Amino acid sequence: MKALAFLLFLSPIGSLGQSTQKIGVKFSCTCNDTVGARYATAVRDLIAVSPRYKLVGDFVEGSKSARVFNMGIRVVSLDPQGGSPGNGTALATVITWGYLYATNTLQICTSEAVQTCAANTIATLDSEVAIIQESTSENLNTKKNASPPAYIPPERTYEPNPSAKQP
Repeated sequence: MKALAFLLFLSPIGSLGQSTQKIGVKFSCTCNDTVGARYATAVRDLIAVSPRYKLVGDFVEGSKSARVFNMGIRVVSLDPQGGSPGNGTALATVITWGYLYATNTLQICTSEAVQTCAANTIATLDSEVAIIQESTSENLNTKKNASPPAYIPPERTYEPNPSAKQP
């Protein structure tokens, strides 16, 4: 009996009533360079083993009366060193909720830092999911039968780089 109680404690079901349903993520990558292709594989692998996310086939699933708005990660990579390919890639990433824009990032990823770049993308996804869940006051998995509410991202301020030369 103690073993059963211990297993329930470790299982997601026993974790403070949190939903164990995973959030769908549609990942699309135009990653034709060597490092970009490795990055795409690393992101897919992280989603596949994630306790929070699962790979899905589309950004919006279901019918008009029962829609599920999945998170989306859209990436384009480009090897900036055309003369010596395979050393790194430039990654432009857009995170969406269904078809709605959430945020974007730019990364320069060396061939040695592919796992770190993939982890950074998942961390950005985590951050956006938290913001959307807070603004909708609901779990993303339960948003059915309605269009997403108006999503207004929190105001973000950017400080100018003090070492940058001013015109």
